[in-house]
Amino acid sequence: MGAVPSFLLFYRHYLLSVIQFVLVWRFEAGYSWSALDEAVSEDGIPSRRTKQRWCGRFVAYALKWLGVVEQTLSEQDSRAAWLDAQGEALSFSQAPQALLRASLYLLGWAKGRWREVADFVLNDRLRFLWYWGNRQAGFTRLA
Repeated sequence: MGAVPSFLLFYRHYLLSVIQFVLVWRFEAGYSWSALDEAVSEDGIPSRRTKQRWCGRFVAYALKWLGVVEQTLSEQDSRAAWLDAQGEALSFSQAPQALLRASLYLLGWAKGRWREVADFVLNDRLRFLWYWGNRQAGFTRLA
């Protein structure tokens, strides 16, 4: 089995784009559960409980995956702005927000090396983390 990030469920009923929408709006935009219900749910689907489960899982594993992303950046792109001791990473006090932002730096690194992700954009962050995690040779799953 590859190194699919632990917060991504192998078997999910919803598209990754819906899950990402919830995570980004909750952790980056600071949406309340009520605001997320209005913005995302159509006829109560996905339910608030489902969205809370996605966010809870993301929170539970964000720090571990942030460490993996930062380690990869330090080994592959040590000049990445994310790794600057005085840089942007210091502005994030919560691991979920930091992971979402750090994934952009990892994506930027990968876009220059993997033709398959050349067209990935900001809204492809979780899809990229899934793809990147699966490509890790000899990488053990953080579950």
